[in-house]
Amino acid sequence: MSGRPRTSVIKTVLKNPLIIATFLGLAVNCAGLKLPVPAESFLQHLGSASLAMGLLCIGAGLQWKAFKEELSLMAASSVQRLVAVPLVGWGRSKAVCLFSLRRFRWHSPVTS
Repeated sequence: MSGRPRTSVIKTVLKNPLIIATFLGLAVNCAGLKLPVPAESFLQHLGSASLAMGLLCIGAGLQWKAFKEELSLMAASSVQRLVAVPLVGWGRSKAVCLFSLRRFRWHSPVTS
């Protein structure tokens, strides 16, 4: 592990507030405890915003210098994912005559 002892990584993960909150939520759920209605409503709204907040935190943690250094690699990866992979799928479907299947009539066993 790139110079960090395994125990250090485990301690870092276990100190993560998201991990702690997940374990606390599981404990409360498994214990069958019910939250007061206002607290449950507040936590429901907070949970709805968690994805957006997580993305904001990830964006804030980006190292822009590293981003600029690896721009060509990221561009090549994006082109591969968004252009090359769909083209390969289209070519493979043409190779097995997938598009000619629309000529067949599919009959449903259920009659109206």
